[in-house]
Amino acid sequence: HMSKAELLNVNGKLKGYLSSLDSESAKRLLFDIRFWARPKQVMPEGDYLTWLLMTGRGFGKNWALSKNIIHAIEHRGYRRIALVGRTVPDVRKTMIEGESGILALSPPWFKPEYTPSNRELIFPNGAICTTYTAVEPDQLRGPHHDLAGVDELAAFRQVNGEQEAWSNLKEGLRIGKQPRIIATTTPRPTKFMRDLVKDDLT
Repeated sequence: HMSKAELLNVNGKLKGYLSSLDSESAKRLLFDIRFWARPKQVMPEGDYLTWLLMTGRGFGKNWALSKNIIHAIEHRGYRRIALVGRTVPDVRKTMIEGESGILALSPPWFKPEYTPSNRELIFPNGAICTTYTAVEPDQLRGPHHDLAGVDELAAFRQVNGEQEAWSNLKEGLRIGKQPRIIATTTPRPTKFMRDLVKDDLT
């Protein structure tokens, strides 16, 4: 907790920094996740497969998912990305076209082209995001990815406690130096979610 004097000092330094920026630098800062995100909204470093954002409403899960995917594509070399939601409308309305979706949060100089008929978002650097749904898990058999964004994982259909879409997605994360999954969900006390939380790679 900061005192009022300390807070005013920080605000003064921030105003000074912002007023020193030229218009191009200010524009880039507007889209910089490292400036705007809370620490828990930034993909952590380390040796893991799944970064799980399991929180209630209001945390900014969708914003964090989109911003981290965009940052990973623009700055970390990820090129083949899976975007997985429960249904086609969930992927399109939340992950792509929503107010916290990839199209809304991508900077003007790095805006992807969205072709719904091909289920693809193509970024200016050639990176391709392909959309998939949990209700059609076989779509995830075969394609290889280096990064995946998953929305509302706990809501995916389970058969005998297993999520086929999740299993197929993990098997396809075989390219790149450091494959990652960013998964968001509201908490649900299922065995699948408990096991995922306990997993050493989560």
